[in-house]
Amino acid sequence: TGQNDGATVTLDCYAPLISKDASASYDERHDWGVKKTVDPTYQDGFYPGDKPSWTWTIDVTETVKDQNFSVTGNIKVANPVGSPGNMIVALSDVLNDTTVATVDCGSGATSVTVAPGTIKSCSYSASPSDASATENKATGTFNSINFVATAPVSFVKNVVNGTAKLSDDEIGLLNK
Repeated sequence: TGQNDGATVTLDCYAPLISKDASASYDERHDWGVKKTVDPTYQDGFYPGDKPSWTWTIDVTETVKDQNFSVTGNIKVANPVGSPGNMIVALSDVLNDTTVATVDCGSGATSVTVAPGTIKSCSYSASPSDASATENKATGTFNSINFVATAPVSFVKNVVNGTAKLSDDEIGLLNK
């Protein structure tokens, strides 16, 4: 017949918008040891009024250990205004040192239902073994499609027992 006709179809597609933040910290713990010695350790043969000579020594040692590494934050999932219905989005979170974070969208759930035009937030926490991670990635899966958000990771040091003050009857005050 040689006839044809054209048609145009316009589709509006809606996808979840994923965003996140990251807060990282660790403890730098200082442990202190003290050893007091005297030389000589024993003296005898002195009479009242004699002043024997003693040398007192105080050795202070410090051990520093980095521990309690932690990365925490929130993952936000937005369902755009105009979306035709709720979005159920499954969430996961991982640091670039391969540490997997625990995601909690309430009562331990790892997915969130987001109504059109609203935003839901889930918390996450990770306990890496050191401060080598520099990036944190959240993945939201909706309709078998992954949507990703990243945040930089910068560890803040919390100093624990960073200084020691010692006082001795023979030597006086020592600051370390």
